[in-house]
Amino acid sequence: MTDTQEIFLKCLRQFVNSGRNNAEVNCQNVKCQEENSIHEISIHESLIDDKEIDFNEFDLLMRWHHVLPIVVEVLSDSVDYEKIPDELWKKWKKESRRLVTIQFQKNYTCMELCEKMKKAGIRFCVIKGIQCQVLYKKPELRTSKDMDILVNEQDLEVCNDFLVDEGFKPKNILDERAYESSYYNPNNNVVIDVHRSLLPIGDNIILENLLKATGEVNTFRYEGHCFAGLEDTVLLFYLISHAEKHFIISGFGIRQLLDILMVAREKKNNIKWDCLFEMVEKTGMSLFVKAMFQIGDRYLGFSEEYRLVCDHIGECVDCGNLLWDILDAGSFGKTSTGRMHSVHVTKGKAAGESRIKIVRKALFPDIVYMRRQFSYVDRHPWLLPVSFWHRIIRYLKEKGDGGVKNGSLQFAKKRSSILKQYGIKKLKSS
Repeated sequence: MTDTQEIFLKCLRQFVNSGRNNAEVNCQNVKCQEENSIHEISIHESLIDDKEIDFNEFDLLMRWHHVLPIVVEVLSDSVDYEKIPDELWKKWKKESRRLVTIQFQKNYTCMELCEKMKKAGIRFCVIKGIQCQVLYKKPELRTSKDMDILVNEQDLEVCNDFLVDEGFKPKNILDERAYESSYYNPNNNVVIDVHRSLLPIGDNIILENLLKATGEVNTFRYEGHCFAGLEDTVLLFYLISHAEKHFIISGFGIRQLLDILMVAREKKNNIKWDCLFEMVEKTGMSLFVKAMFQIGDRYLGFSEEYRLVCDHIGECVDCGNLLWDILDAGSFGKTSTGRMHSVHVTKGKAAGESRIKIVRKALFPDIVYMRRQFSYVDRHPWLLPVSFWHRIIRYLKEKGDGGVKNGSLQFAKKRSSILKQYGIKKLKSS
C-alpha cells in the first residue's frame, strides 16, 4: 500500500467513526499489513503527517470511489488542508460543494417522486442509495448517481408509464431478459433504476427466496419523508451479493464496502446473524465476507463487526489482494479499459467454463451486454450481428500498440487468481 492510499483510508476511517465514543474509536488498533506493525489512530491526529503524498493519485482515488465530499470534509476539520497546494484545495472545495448541492437536489426530487408513486398505488421499495445514506452522520456527503427501486412485478408497466409521464426517458427496455431498466430525466439529470429483481435473475436463488420468504420491508425516514426499504438482513445480504457480482465482473469500490460495514454496524441488533452467515456459507462467500470485514477492522475502524464475523465463521484469510482490487477498481471497476475488457474472462473463470467457451463469449457477448454497449441493439435487436463487428473494430482501434489487449490479459490473469483465493468459483445459480 502506498502512503497516499494509507492517508486516503485514514480519511474514510475518521469520517465513519467521527462522533462515536472516543474510547471506542481512539483506542482501536489498526494493523498495517505491509509493515506488520500496530498503529494507534486518533481522530485528532494529523492524517498526512510527514508522509509523501501524491496529490494526483489522491485526487484519482477520491474521484474513482466517489468520496470526494467525504474526504474534503475530513481534511477541512484537520490541520492537513494547509499541506495541500492552495489551488488544488480550492478546486476540491468547490467540487465538493457542487457535488453536495447536486445530491441535495437529486434527493429532494427523488423524495417527491416517491411520494407521487405511493399516491399512484405503485408498490415499490428503495434499495441501496438513500437507505444507505441515512446511516452516515452526514448523509449528503455519501453521494450517488441514481436511485434504485425494487418494483412489484405486477406494477412494472404502470411504473414505466408513470415515469415517462414525469419526463423520464427509458435507457433500455425492461423485459424478461433484463432485471433492471434505467430511466433518465433530462430536465433534472435524475436517474432512476427500476429493478424487477435484486440481482440478474438466477444469479443468487437464495437471495431471491429470502426476499420472497420475508416479504418484509423496513420503513425509514429522511428529511421528513418516509420510505419503504429492504428488511435489514435482506439488505446486508443483498449488498454483499451485489458487491460479489461486481467483484466477479470487474471489481467494486470502497464506497460499496463502507455501505456494507455501516449496515452491519448500525443495524447490528436487527440483523438475523445466524441466518445471514448460513446464507453466506451456502453461496460460497465466506472467504469473501471475512476478507471484507478484515479490511474494515484493519483500516476503517470496524473492529467490533469483524469480531462478530470471526465468532460466526472463523478467522479471516489475508485481505491484501482484495484491498488492492478494491482500491484499484474504483466504483464498479471502471478505472481502466484493461480492467473492463477482462470481464468475460473473469466471469467465465468464476463460472468454471472451458477456455473455448470463454473466448467465444469474449468475442460474442450476450445480447444483454451488447444492449448496454450499443443503444441501437436495444432499439433494434436484429442489429446484434452488426454490433459484434462494431465492437471488434472499436476494440482494435482502442488497443493501438497492443496496450489495452495486454492490459486486459494481465488484469484477467491477476483477477482470476484473486477470485480463486477468495473462493469465488462459480456464479450463484443455485
